[in-house]
Amino acid sequence: MLDDLGVTVARIAKHVPGGLLMFFPSYWLMNSIYERWEESGVLHEIEAHKEVFREPKKAAEYQMVMDRYYSAIFEGDKEKAEGATNGACLMGVCRGRISEGLDFSDNAARCVIIVGIPYPQVTDPKVVLKKEYLDAKVAKIRREASSGAGPRVQCLSGKDWYNQQATRSVNQAIGRVIRHV
Repeated sequence: MLDDLGVTVARIAKHVPGGLLMFFPSYWLMNSIYERWEESGVLHEIEAHKEVFREPKKAAEYQMVMDRYYSAIFEGDKEKAEGATNGACLMGVCRGRISEGLDFSDNAARCVIIVGIPYPQVTDPKVVLKKEYLDAKVAKIRREASSGAGPRVQCLSGKDWYNQQATRSVNQAIGRVIRHV
């Protein structure tokens, strides 16, 4: 399945000019898929069309990767030599610096691929507490409404909030490409 995904990305990379953004739910998944593509040779197929970069976890490496990404796109626009790559592919993580903090206008991003649904980590203590708090609030509102003591108010349940976080993350990542006509 991962190799098929890579072959599909290679086909997309062949036809999409400029920048191609790929977002994953976690650094672990992004790095695992990258390593799999290296082993199977699929990464070579993608790199025949676009130079591939990965969002680093370390903040110190971030600017270097971004400079190389932009250089691959905009230097390539100038050169357009026979056999030259057609821009670059940037692999990032939903909720990461690239998916929420940058605008990729014009040729910097012409396509976004989302791999997987970026749900927050279900065992994260903050997520557990937020879901419990919202579920308790919903239960309280229902009790008050059934006894007639309180006004009818709607509140987001923990499950609904959890799903909403994944949807927002996808929307943020997709929004990176919507920065030009």
